[in-house]
Amino acid sequence: MFSITTSTPEETLNIAKCFGKHIEASTLVLFYGDLGAGKTLFTQGIGNSLGIKRMKSPSFIIASEYEDTTPPLLHIDLYRISTQREIDSLEIDNYLRDGFAVCVEWSENWKELPKDHIKIEIKKISESTRQIVFSAFGQKHEKILSNIKEDLANDYAIN
Repeated sequence: MFSITTSTPEETLNIAKCFGKHIEASTLVLFYGDLGAGKTLFTQGIGNSLGIKRMKSPSFIIASEYEDTTPPLLHIDLYRISTQREIDSLEIDNYLRDGFAVCVEWSENWKELPKDHIKIEIKKISESTRQIVFSAFGQKHEKILSNIKEDLANDYAIN
């Protein structure tokens, strides 16, 4: 586990782009944080690093697929989802099995989490300052996060 504090949305976006360079097939990234903390911005940075030019929050459509990237990306927003049954109907495990990287906003609503994942908690410190806390669970995700930490350590103070 490690954390980075950012002072601007641009810094957060740059960290996300660096993070995205390390995303592999079947990577599950779970986002936590208050409304307006930067979960969608971070996911957009991951998407940008994969070559996606335009990403919107899937708040109203729940999920957006981007199949023309390597790996393909699934962006899910669970803000309007309240039951495990609704989450199960999204078939996230099938996307992971098919090699998609999956980014899930509002993971607080997912009670039966897969044990292997990367957790990103974005804490709003002030209007522009964020503390981003990264944790990994499972060998594969721990290795990915270790590589990300090493890459980010060149440009950011890591706690």
